[in-house]
Amino acid sequence: MAGLTIGAFAKAVGVRPDTIRYYERNGLLPHPARSSAGYRLYAESDLERVRFIRKAQQLGFTLAEIGLLLTLQASDTARAADVLDITERKIAESTSRIIDLNRIKDALEGLAAEWMLRFLTVRFLRTSRTQAPLLSAPAGRRHEIWPPTPM
Repeated sequence: MAGLTIGAFAKAVGVRPDTIRYYERNGLLPHPARSSAGYRLYAESDLERVRFIRKAQQLGFTLAEIGLLLTLQASDTARAADVLDITERKIAESTSRIIDLNRIKDALEGLAAEWMLRFLTVRFLRTSRTQAPLLSAPAGRRHEIWPPTPM
């Protein structure tokens, strides 16, 4: 598949041509060879590189971190410990985000439960007033549930 133009290359990796140009400008993708007419021509290795970039983005790596990983990959002196360090930092960040997201989820579930209880209470009171006068509000007053009580 060597010699793909930017349009065909972008389509093959599932991105827009602007994304390919952006990767080139920011050093994530080497500048490709050019045809005699000046068209960019991408090689098979470029396809694999962009697939790696996209996969790393899906895993939560920033473009700066991806650039560092690509530099380490191309380096003769890079150590596995360097890659492991970056990966372990990403795991710690992800764990922290999961904890934060679980806190948000718990708060939202509590809020939903509170509002469901309020909704059911209002429905019960409306139904009960017509059927059981003892549960109705005193004359001239009604049960208020708005605004909600602060948490």
